[in-house]
Order: sequence, then structure tokens, then C-alpha cells
Amino acid sequence: MSVIKLIVCLVCIGAERTMS
Repeated sequence: MSVIKLIVCLVCIGAERTMS
């Protein structure tokens, strides 16, 4: 569960970074 949450967080940050 922790690993999945970590991946989701990374994806969210990556998406925001790419959009910015």
C-alpha cells in the first residue's frame, strides 16, 4: 500500500512539473 501511494505522489508531482 505504501509503495502505491508513493508512486501516485511521484506521478502527481511529475504531472504538475510537466504542466508548469
